[in-house]
Order: sequence, then structure tokens, then C-alpha cells
Amino acid sequence: MSRTPTEPRDAPPLDGYETFRVEADVSDRQGAYQIGHAVYDSGGDGAPVLLLHELPGMTPECLDLASRLRGEGFRVLMPLLFGEPGRTDSLGTLSNRCVRRDFAAWRRGDSGPVGDWFRGLVREVSDRAGGRAVGVIGMCMTGNFAVMLLAEPEVGGAVTCQPAPLVFPLFPPSNRADLGLSEAELEASRQRAEAMPKPALLGYRFASDLLSPRARFRRLEDVFGDSFRGTEIPDLCFRHAVLTLHYSDKPESPTRKAFEEITAFFRDRLG
Repeated sequence: MSRTPTEPRDAPPLDGYETFRVEADVSDRQGAYQIGHAVYDSGGDGAPVLLLHELPGMTPECLDLASRLRGEGFRVLMPLLFGEPGRTDSLGTLSNRCVRRDFAAWRRGDSGPVGDWFRGLVREVSDRAGGRAVGVIGMCMTGNFAVMLLAEPEVGGAVTCQPAPLVFPLFPPSNRADLGLSEAELEASRQRAEAMPKPALLGYRFASDLLSPRARFRRLEDVFGDSFRGTEIPDLCFRHAVLTLHYSDKPESPTRKAFEEITAFFRDRLG
């Protein structure tokens, strides 16, 4: 893992954040190559939380979530996996990015080359925070990476929201429980979670969410047992993004309750 100055074209400026670029040497069936992404860092003395954006990119709603986390005293670090901060990418653009070499997570049972990049990123974030434990939030297509990163010693707790790796969730039926991770990755996370205060992993999804089927939570329950605490939020129509697009900050809102649970979890686990 190496740190290099960020090129302006890779990291458009974002008010309140500094940027750095992280690169890693990875390999796949085609051979060795390098992955590099810009990371936005809010700075400060708070416990570090690594926020992984969803498939539409680092949307305005994602930035709102980052602001709420900062308002709770956390230091927020966000890798820009594609797109530009503050923009929602079109479906056509997303369809092209879904098959990018480093995001081969669409292959069942494999986190893809970017999984290795994320592991190095966690170490980088902890180093930048003086060796502190790191919290991780993954959402939608990055929800599986939050589960995977629980295996890393630098991670103090992880949250997976509506995990939806790039695997069509309905057909065949076996896809409904697919987390986009290998058995070895799941076992490494399970072993680490077993040695951590429980729960080590929180999960949230809307009950009607077809993109993140209930079977994925059942799979996490089977793997992690009492190290995983999953919450299904009742809803009357299709909703997907618990902390971003479909988030409500009203005092009685179950999504606000979820956010409050997450911040309390990180305060306890990250110190």
C-alpha cells in the first residue's frame, strides 16, 4: 500500500475535506495490475469511520450521512470508488462501471481485486489516525466489504446496510443469500468477530427490499451467530437505502433510530 499525491482529475475538491490517494498492487486471473482511488478525509481528533458509498456514487445523500457522522464527533474518511462527490451517476454510466476489472464483485463468491485494496486502505486509515481502531460502514454494493473488513485487526466494528453485491438477487434462488464473499473471507471475519465484544457486526435493511433479500441476513446470522445483530425496518413500499436516499431524520423515524444505534456502537467499540 502506498500513498501518493492526489491528481485533481481524480479528486474534485470537496469543502471540509482533504484528499489523498491510495494505491495497491493486486492481481486477478488476467495478471498483476494496480488499483488507485482518492480518499476524502475530514480530519480531526474523532474516532475514524470509513464510509463506503453505494452504487450511484458519492451522492448528496451520502455526503449528508458523512455530515451527520461528523456532527457526532467522528472523523470520516470516504474513498471515491467512481464518479464525482455530490453527484448521482446515471444508470447507463453505472452499467459500464459494474464490469470494471477492479470491481469484479459481480462474480459470485469473490470480493474481487478491490477487496485487497480495501484491506490496505483500512491499515492506512488506522495509521493516519495514530493507530486507532477503525469503524466501517458499507452500503448496497459495498455492504459485503464491511463484512469482509471485520477480519482486519484495525477494525473495531462494522456496519452493513442493505448488502447488495453485484449479483442479481432473485434468480437463481441461491443468489438471494450470496454475500459476494468467499468462504475463506467469511470464515476469517467470523473468527475475528468471535474474539471481539458482541455484536461486532450490525446490519440494517428494509423489510420490502428485493435488492437485499432477507436471505442475506439469514446467511449472516448462520455465519456469525450472536456476533451479528440484524435489524429489519418495516415499510409499506419498496425502499432500499437505509442511511441515505430513504433516510428520515424525524425523531420517531426507524432510520434515525438506526443511525443513533450505529453512532452509539462506534463510540463503544472505537473508544
